[in-house]
Amino acid sequence: MDWGLASPAQDGELARLLPDAPDAGARRRVALDHLRKSLARARQFHAALDAPGALPRGLELHLIASDARHRRGVGGRSADRRAHTPRDRSRRRHRHPRQRAHGRAPRPRHVEPRLVSPIPWSSVTFLFTDHLGLTQDPAFTDNVLYLLLERPG
Repeated sequence: MDWGLASPAQDGELARLLPDAPDAGARRRVALDHLRKSLARARQFHAALDAPGALPRGLELHLIASDARHRRGVGGRSADRRAHTPRDRSRRRHRHPRQRAHGRAPRPRHVEPRLVSPIPWSSVTFLFTDHLGLTQDPAFTDNVLYLLLERPG
């Protein structure tokens, strides 16, 4: 689609990156070859991430994640009273921190409302705090200490 490296308008940048290439055509061939190889490698990487795997015996995975979301203030105005563009409002509406933490995209409404994750979580805990405040939340410390020191089994 002639985007990025494939754009003919990028020849000046390609000339800087490939000073030994004899002409614009040669630079474009090198760039497109590199792009094809990079995309093929990205497909391989994503396929490897999607491949099922088994946890080693005795290993448990515990997820403790933030579930804080932007909340609307009184009268439908944003809580921080700043003006936002429609695009900003749309981004906030479409955040799904719970689904991202589980390692999955938001599911359509017609699917059974059960957790389906490629990650075999041993437990899942959500705390109402932002991402950076998560480790400062006393509930986080309590849950981690329980998992590490007190939980039976």
